[in-house]
Amino acid sequence: MATPTSPTELRQWLGLANYLHKYTKDYAGLIQPLSSLPKKDAAWLWRPEHKAAFDSVKKSLASAPILMLPDDSKPFHVVCDASDFAIWCTLMQFDDEGRE
Repeated sequence: MATPTSPTELRQWLGLANYLHKYTKDYAGLIQPLSSLPKKDAAWLWRPEHKAAFDSVKKSLASAPILMLPDDSKPFHVVCDASDFAIWCTLMQFDDEGRE
């Protein structure tokens, strides 16, 4: 996933990250440096602390326990989101504890 280059791109990425936040330890703390950037009247200035926050959340979403091997004995479901120019879909299952 490419680094956001505008407030709109950051808002879109934050939408996905917020949907999956339950898989990221200390999500609120990690995402905090990014919270002021997508505001309507805020100047867009991508700093090292923004990149560090973005990379930390991105890394957490690409590591265990969010990624696991599929279990053919359990049902699958698809989660999708779309905008005017992009779409993403994820194939998901619930684990033994009922977490998506």
